[in-house]
Amino acid sequence: MTALNVERIKYGWRVNLGDRLVDAERPHVAQGAVRAIVTARNGTAIYHRDTVNLTSARMRSRFLHVLDEKKVSIPEQVLIALEEACRTRPLPPPEDPVQSEGGINTAAGEILPYSDYTNARWCTSMASTYATVTPGKVGSSGRAPTGHATRAVW
Repeated sequence: MTALNVERIKYGWRVNLGDRLVDAERPHVAQGAVRAIVTARNGTAIYHRDTVNLTSARMRSRFLHVLDEKKVSIPEQVLIALEEACRTRPLPPPEDPVQSEGGINTAAGEILPYSDYTNARWCTSMASTYATVTPGKVGSSGRAPTGHATRAVW
C-alpha cells in the first residue's frame, strides 16, 4: 500500500482515499488507548459512523466488518494511520483576524476572541451566583438566618 496522506481537519484527522473519506473526530487518549468517532463516507453519504478504540485490533476489525457487510472496502492501515495521527500533539488553532465586533479590549489593549469573552462573562456570572453576600444577623452558628435575601442590595 502506498503512503497515506493524513490531513488535519477541524475536530480531528482525515484520510482521503479518492472516492472515500475516513475521519477520526474528537480523539481522546485514555490509559494509552485512542478512542475517536470514526466516519466512513463517500463525500455525501455516510457509510458508517461509530466510536472506535483505534488502538484495539479487535475494535478496528469490528468497524471494518460492518463496512464489509455494506460492500465498502477500507484497509486496516487507514485506521492505524488515523490512530497514530490522533496520538500526535494537536496543531495550534489557526489565528483568526482580529475583529472589533465580538471581542473585548483588555487592559493591555489586545482584543480577546468572542469565545474568551463568553467564557469570561460566564465565569463572572457564575462567581456572582455563588459568591453572594447575605445581609442580616449572623447567628451563633456563623450562618445567616433563613428567609433572608440571597443577594445584597447596596
